[in-house]
Amino acid sequence: MTIELAPTYVYPDQPGVSSEFSLNADWDLEFINLPSAQAEVEFIGGAARNMLLNGEALCEAAAVGDSIAVMIEAFKGLSVKDEMSVLQQLKVHCEAAVTLLQTYASYHGAPYYLGNGRGAYIEPAWGSLLYSGPITYEKPFRTHAIDFYGTPLMPLAAIGYWIFGGGQQRNVHVSSLNLQMLARDFQPIASLLNDAGNVGHFEINAPFSYNVFDKAPIDVPAAGMLGRVSGNVKGVLDIQPDGTYTFSGSYSLNSDFYDADKSNRTWAQEALTTFLKGLGEAFGHTDYYINILGEQAVQFSGTR
Repeated sequence: MTIELAPTYVYPDQPGVSSEFSLNADWDLEFINLPSAQAEVEFIGGAARNMLLNGEALCEAAAVGDSIAVMIEAFKGLSVKDEMSVLQQLKVHCEAAVTLLQTYASYHGAPYYLGNGRGAYIEPAWGSLLYSGPITYEKPFRTHAIDFYGTPLMPLAAIGYWIFGGGQQRNVHVSSLNLQMLARDFQPIASLLNDAGNVGHFEINAPFSYNVFDKAPIDVPAAGMLGRVSGNVKGVLDIQPDGTYTFSGSYSLNSDFYDADKSNRTWAQEALTTFLKGLGEAFGHTDYYINILGEQAVQFSGTR
């Protein structure tokens, strides 16, 4: 018996808007007689838009770095699809993250995060992966030294591993999260700044917690796969008599348990929760740990 998702959408159906998406199986026939080098370029350039469900809208959302829109458009494409279709699509998103890590990071000096304004690099990564040959769809999805790369696609990869990852631990470098944290986001720093009597030199090495969605939509890619995280911050805080301060140090984050738990999510994620739960209920899922590797250097200055 084929299992299919119910026609559930992130937002209600709109008149005149397609409620089902299919693949363009014949798109590559346009350049089948081209020289191989040119055909490769054409294939890579158009593969994502034609071989991913709702590919046009998905690529447009990825190009501008809108992670919430990426999730919405991907979920529209997955709606009413059987297990193999869902598996194939999510496997591409998981593997494309590794392709990006191996290509963009190598040639553009950004080892863990695709910077703002560079969303167009995502589409060639999809295309290169699809061009490289048949993708194996065995379960569970394989693990890598690093499983997530810092792009708007991170939440889709997290969902793929939740449904088809077999509960295996996954890894992301802290720099891929691109968290936009301020001094007062770290409780040990904030508590010192809030006491007007504190002036001088302070060594800090203490735990903290942080809701990744506090900076939405800036932190949305990370918030789509992490909720409230905890970690440790260390460094030196200097507070001057006039109230100005500087901090130089770093922070690390503890492993996070990915369980798609609505209680850990805020409004932007709750808008996607119904469909996400539908995926898990239809095809099964296994919660898993995401290990957050490395340390992130931070420097702050200001007036308390």
